[in-house]
Amino acid sequence: MRWMSPTGSIIPGITDPNGNFAWMDVAPYMWGDYEIPPGHGFGGITGKVTVRSTEDIWISDVFIKNRPVAGQVNLEYVLRNGSEQHVPGRLSYTVKVPGSGEAVYSDTLEKTSPAGRLQMEKRIYVADARLWSPEEPNLYELIIEWNGDDLSHARWSEQFGFRWFEVREMEGDRQFFLNDKRIVLRSAISWGHWPSNGIYPTPELAEKQVSVAKELGLNMLNFHRAIGQPPVLDQADRQGLLYYEEPGGFQAGRSEFARSFNREKLMRMIRRDRNHPSLVIYSLINEAARDPFPDELEVMKQAHRLDPGRLITFTSTHFPPTFYNGQCPTGPAPFKVHMLPGDDSIYYEGIWDEHHAFGPGVYLDEFYGGPDKIHRHYEHPSEIIFL
Repeated sequence: MRWMSPTGSIIPGITDPNGNFAWMDVAPYMWGDYEIPPGHGFGGITGKVTVRSTEDIWISDVFIKNRPVAGQVNLEYVLRNGSEQHVPGRLSYTVKVPGSGEAVYSDTLEKTSPAGRLQMEKRIYVADARLWSPEEPNLYELIIEWNGDDLSHARWSEQFGFRWFEVREMEGDRQFFLNDKRIVLRSAISWGHWPSNGIYPTPELAEKQVSVAKELGLNMLNFHRAIGQPPVLDQADRQGLLYYEEPGGFQAGRSEFARSFNREKLMRMIRRDRNHPSLVIYSLINEAARDPFPDELEVMKQAHRLDPGRLITFTSTHFPPTFYNGQCPTGPAPFKVHMLPGDDSIYYEGIWDEHHAFGPGVYLDEFYGGPDKIHRHYEHPSEIIFL
């Protein structure tokens, strides 16, 4: 596709070097000498484009990191100074209730901005904060401002929610918890194909996907075989729907270029989406049907360092006859590798995940014979069962 902006300021020649219009994301494409991981077969600008004009001092890379304490978050962000001068000034932090303008927290810090890049941290506590959950999706707005003695000014604002997600063991039974309360995830997959343009939801479609999922009684959706879309996560934050996200195409390609491509895509996805309260689980690959390669374990560790507050798994998978004899093992296994929220350890047991996508697709009377005689009923109390 070729497109020229009216001002001529955007270079024409948008190229989509790979992709298909089906749902598969497992086979790479060769683009000349380069092995390219697959995506959907659509190309172009996929949403709003924002251009920020900054002064010499600006704020970037803001991460609002939830903690397992009601009303408390840790801020991690970067103060950048493109000049060669050390500039004294003040950093102010404000938390507001969106729409009302009511400030529930404010603080000011005297600080000198050195030339270059300064990594900053700040703990914020809002007494009596209203927690975010699917039932009560309470949102707040964080505003960080810099005011320098040289009259320089920078501002960053973002919506977020106070909430934390955990995996706990209660009397030998491993369970998900949200805000100190057990939660059973009821999800379905979202293919990432959208009417009219294919690749990207209009605001109306984003709102509809979330509202329809809630009407069906779900409290979660999975971005399936494709990276998620920010307008959908924005709606999930507002309406109260949890999300599971995977980058799509991660397992395709073993060349150095393909592995670098996949790693970069995953890291950009996490940086872009990690402030959404609706997002609780990352997974690298849908249906790997194999154990991880050593470099994939390293990428998982890097991803967890970038966002240690969420569950991250290697794969959610099926079992062909050649993979663990066609059955998900009940004990430790390399493909089960995962990292827990707030925990830097690697675990090879604790999540039991097997896909059953081959039907029959409808309810049959023989599926239910009593509370403990239900189709696809499993007893693995030491592991989270994720079907």
